[in-house]
Amino acid sequence: MAYPVPKVEIAFDDGPYVASPTWTDITSYVRELSIDRGRDDDWSDFSGSAMVVLSNQDRRFDPFYTSGTYYGKLLPRRQIRISAVYNSTTYPVFRGFVAGWPPVWTDAGYDSTVTLSCF
Repeated sequence: MAYPVPKVEIAFDDGPYVASPTWTDITSYVRELSIDRGRDDDWSDFSGSAMVVLSNQDRRFDPFYTSGTYYGKLLPRRQIRISAVYNSTTYPVFRGFVAGWPPVWTDAGYDSTVTLSCF
């Protein structure tokens, strides 16, 4: 049986209160993805969070890199949408906001990632 294919999109050009934003597909930059949602018991509120690790080798997701593709658009509370595509059908899995864009450099500066905490 085939697994669903994840799809990650971010609304770089629209603010947090836009109901139908313009989405940009960044799935090709995703290295790792996890989603946690639900509630602890029958009396708790439902909550959801997601964690997305993006490849940042070309510094396109670095908010301090002025020559970056998305410079000036990497702000907190940008909308993020995660879906799963299975048998040509797209299923919504998570929709929320990005908390921040913290770049991390590893391997003596040869590799960089950005870990998005989403709520």
